[in-house]
Amino acid sequence: MIDFSAQIGAMSSDELSALGKRLSNAQNSANDARLSARDPGTLVPLSYGQERLWFVEQMGLAKGAFDLSAVLHLDGEIDVSILQRSLDELVRRHEALRTCFETVEGRGIQVITQNMECPLDLQECENLDTALDQWVESQAKKPYDLAAGPMFRTAMLRAGARKSALMLMMHHIISDGWSIDLLLKELSIIYTAFVQGQPSPLPALSIQYGDYALWQRQWLQGEELNRQLEYWTSKLGSASEALDLPTDKPRPSTASYRAASWHFTIPQALSSALVQFSRQEGASLFMVLMAAYQTLLSRWSGQDDILVGTPIAGRRQRELEELIGFFVNTLVIRSELSETMSFRDLLANVRATALDAYANQDLPFEKIVEALRPVRDLSRHAIFQVWFVLEKMGQATLDFPNIKSSQAPVDLAATLFDLTLSLRETSEGLTGTF
Repeated sequence: MIDFSAQIGAMSSDELSALGKRLSNAQNSANDARLSARDPGTLVPLSYGQERLWFVEQMGLAKGAFDLSAVLHLDGEIDVSILQRSLDELVRRHEALRTCFETVEGRGIQVITQNMECPLDLQECENLDTALDQWVESQAKKPYDLAAGPMFRTAMLRAGARKSALMLMMHHIISDGWSIDLLLKELSIIYTAFVQGQPSPLPALSIQYGDYALWQRQWLQGEELNRQLEYWTSKLGSASEALDLPTDKPRPSTASYRAASWHFTIPQALSSALVQFSRQEGASLFMVLMAAYQTLLSRWSGQDDILVGTPIAGRRQRELEELIGFFVNTLVIRSELSETMSFRDLLANVRATALDAYANQDLPFEKIVEALRPVRDLSRHAIFQVWFVLEKMGQATLDFPNIKSSQAPVDLAATLFDLTLSLRETSEGLTGTF
């Protein structure tokens, strides 16, 4: 889950007050267009974020870069029939999990299937540890058919009665990091209730993702659209130079999206010192790490205009917090460095830029690209080429009765960006992945 608090962390009271006013003004504007359940039979458009992913898929360029998954180690005896019922209940509860995508007059639309099950692909093995990696890879390679579905798949690998791994897979067009954590939380609640012979205790949802897509299209226009669009085009309009990182192989003409991962840990002492430094400077840990990352990228590339993409949850209305769907939006943090600039100077600039970005977070990144019209380059991501994520301590997992569960790291086989840095706050310090 991308936690907004990880980004605003240790701001000063004055900064929090100023940001609160800006966000409140934007929220009041958002509430002017009421978020409510749509009438039956209403044609459901794609959200702006979905539209971008749908377009890339139609071009055949995605190559697995939009696949999301979670792998859970389970120690204890799972009732597979109840797990199957629980998964089916999740699909019944969330329209996004039973949504497919059709083309009407050259545009994508959402098609919600009323009755859809979620078959659990159950396989057996002798040794879970030796079979797991190959099994995960084989599951991850299965492509999604946006028109036929399903966009949500599950599989279980079992070694005997008490050792198993559960893999949950979704296309990004129906999901995001928050959705995965929510899915694990709700699956735990439903499975526990079913084991105890009780119905699901989860209250009915008042709206669904399709209602949000309609609301977004209706609200983000006119004055509000122009206000946020003016900020982003002014901030990013003059940034034309792509980041040119030194690589050991020439850049292909078309991005392959193939990826590999490298994991590391920043020790507790250094992690604590970073937190203390951020407090002293009236900044958040996110801002300090972003400034450090941009310094590193500047030195690697020899460039002084550095743009980094970062996610924002995109769930400003309370009703959206309980929905599975693609809400996450992209913010771009731009910094212009110079040889005379101190790190504190850079941090102050990053802090100001981040605060402005938070106050203009509703404009879909797709609208920024549309407005800026960058030169199309199939070998690079538009506007920025590197990504940064900071997550708070803790990681959602399954909480089943009499079952020990832990989430296993999943190395990405594909990515949209030249370089991604993901950091997570833990009790042992910052853990990270390039």
